[in-house]
Amino acid sequence: MQVWAPFYVLPPCPHIVFQDARRYWLYPVNHHPSHPPNQQHALSRSMLTMPSNACPQCQRQPKHPDYRFCSVACGQSAARSAPELKYLYPHHELSVTIATQFMRCWSIGPRPTVLAVYTITWTESSQRSFKQYRDAVEFRGQFKRNGFFPGNEQKRFRSTVRACTLGEGANVSPCYNEACWMCETIRCGFEPHLQRKRSVPSYVSVFPVDSPKAVFLMVFASRNGPGIRLGAGIYTSHSSSKAAQYAENIHDPESRIKAMLVCRVVIGTPFVTCQEDPTIRSPPLGYDCVYGEPGDHSAFREDEYVVYNADAIRAAYLVLYETAPGA
Repeated sequence: MQVWAPFYVLPPCPHIVFQDARRYWLYPVNHHPSHPPNQQHALSRSMLTMPSNACPQCQRQPKHPDYRFCSVACGQSAARSAPELKYLYPHHELSVTIATQFMRCWSIGPRPTVLAVYTITWTESSQRSFKQYRDAVEFRGQFKRNGFFPGNEQKRFRSTVRACTLGEGANVSPCYNEACWMCETIRCGFEPHLQRKRSVPSYVSVFPVDSPKAVFLMVFASRNGPGIRLGAGIYTSHSSSKAAQYAENIHDPESRIKAMLVCRVVIGTPFVTCQEDPTIRSPPLGYDCVYGEPGDHSAFREDEYVVYNADAIRAAYLVLYETAPGA
């Protein structure tokens, strides 16, 4: 029996597992593609005895309805070993939610296959600074009063350069390779990326946007990380296929296995624009981010949300996926 992607039912077992379970088994302990099919099938039955709402830390108690972990104790335990990836079983409610959003928001080109979903743990200081920023935005905008999450927080997709095999096999710890911007983001947050963007000469603003010198500076900026259409900020998108355009495996350029971050972003009050402006360094007064709105007369084919404060965004999940052949 076939069910809606990204899941597949392994006959004759009625349980749901990832589509590629018979070829690329992703189990946190004792897994490898060389396992015989009957052993892989046994593993699928074993892992699916886990409750769909199990705490990712202790894997025993049900998680809190509003949080990733079951208790303050488990949250603190995860923070002490943070940052790291916590594997989410395919039937786990968090995994299903993230994988479903990933697939439904893939709007251009053939859909990929989801291989695994991980939740990313944060240190206490990272949690604290994110919450403080979100609370400040909420205080100004009063979003909860209108039925939104505090600070108008939303999940958005983002990809970047990966120079290791994070997320593949048993590799759940971010590396320290300076070229691996994905691991840098997980370890250090988005501040290093933001500083690279801000290293673009500030005098770009004295040139018209379409002038040769401005174009040259935009090319210079692109070499310091994709995304300069709306200035020196941190770019995310509602579209997973848009974010996938920036997924790059420099350790294995031919690999079809790629990783994407799902970020928690404090959107607040967005400034909506249909025009590019690479000179932006912060949103206009009274706004918390810049939203590049797509449309018939817009410079943007797909949406782009840009925040200019590193505390407005945190990497919350990692999706490991395999692109379609020829994609």
